[in-house]
Amino acid sequence: MASYRLYNPVIFYHLILFFLFSISINYFIELKYVNLVCYVIFHITFVYLAFYYYNYLLFLTGFIYGIFFDLILINYITPHLLTFLSLLLIITLIKKNLINLNPNKISYIIFFFLFSSIFLEMIIASIIFNYYFNFYNFLTLIFIGLIFFIPIIYFFSKLDNL
Repeated sequence: MASYRLYNPVIFYHLILFFLFSISINYFIELKYVNLVCYVIFHITFVYLAFYYYNYLLFLTGFIYGIFFDLILINYITPHLLTFLSLLLIITLIKKNLINLNPNKISYIIFFFLFSSIFLEMIIASIIFNYYFNFYNFLTLIFIGLIFFIPIIYFFSKLDNL
């Protein structure tokens, strides 16, 4: 019984989230793209977890990661916290309509939520805190997301089948 609980995919996803969070907040100039890749993969993992393994505990997880991302990356609390919690709220509202979709369409929806959440984080930080909206940085995040999205979704589908 204990071994079944240890091989629950949700535990692996939360460990992946923690690992990616730890790497993405350690900002070294030499590892800029490693940090950005981990930041994008964190968002992919969070959205994937919200779609396939939704639980109300995920609100607490989004709250904690949102606060820590905000405090560590921009020294203010709002953009990540609002984005993560609103993302979870939107997913809970539309989840009933998404049950009958095939996995490819759900992948497109995850892809849309990924980039809309990153865009909203940047816009909220720009509007509320006068944080400079760097369009080059946003395009870099989009490019990284385009490169890593399909392999990550494939890896997650294999992880689901363990």
